[in-house]
Amino acid sequence: MARSQRVTSRRLRAATGWAPQLRAGTQIWSQIWDQAGDRARGEARDRIAG
Repeated sequence: MARSQRVTSRRLRAATGWAPQLRAGTQIWSQIWDQAGDRARGEARDRIAG
């Protein structure tokens, strides 16, 4: 991330109290993986049901 973007993000957080919901990229990928698994299980259940 460019320095100007980091500074802007820091100032935004300081001014508004805003913070990202997921702090690290690993948390984001973990959530995506969980959602994909949930979707796959639902599709398999639908195929079995009919």
